[in-house]
Parts: sequence; structure tokens; C-alpha cells
Amino acid sequence: MMEYLRFGLALIFVLGLIGACSWFGKRMGLTPRITGAAGQSRLSVTEVQSVDAKRKLVLIRRDNVEHLIMLNGERDLLIESGIEASVDIRDKVTPTPRGTASLSRILPFSGKFPHA
Repeated sequence: MMEYLRFGLALIFVLGLIGACSWFGKRMGLTPRITGAAGQSRLSVTEVQSVDAKRKLVLIRRDNVEHLIMLNGERDLLIESGIEASVDIRDKVTPTPRGTASLSRILPFSGKFPHA
């Protein structure tokens, strides 16, 4: 009988620790916050394209304005901001099949390098 009592107390202790960690995480702001009304999304990821093993180009849409960001393991870089969205946010965007999108389509090259 003592084994069952010990098991019950251990279970209550572990559940208490989980609850305390959850409460502490919420108080410290470690949980994601959901804002806005249900069903309304102001933010979406339109497209993700791998540049190489470490870097990715991400096209993010917020309120029908797109932002092109390069994500890296060490540093993130905003490439272009304030791009007018060509498709309304409520319209469905069909993703391109893998392997057909290229970096030249995302970042067109005019043949001239910018001088620093």
C-alpha cells in the first residue's frame, strides 16, 4: 500500500512541476501570443526558397504588403520591404513545384553590378 501512496504523491508532484513551469513561462512571456480575431490572419508566408544549405529567401505578406527576407543561421537580412502584393491576401496562391523556381526569377539580374 505504501508503494501506491508513493506513486500517487510522485505523480502529483510531477504534475505540480509541469503546472509551475507553465505558469512561469507565461509570466516571463515565453509562450506565443495569438492576436486578432479568429479566422483573420494579417501575416502569412507567401513563398520560401532555399539559396544554399544555410540560407533561405522568405517572402512574407503583411496587410497586402510583401517583404523579402534572407534567413541565415547567424544573421537575418531584410532585402526588400514594402513590395505591393500582386494577389489579394484572401486569394489562394498556388505554390510552384519544387525545382522549377530559381534564384534568378526571385532576384532578377540586369547585367550590371551596383557600385559600392
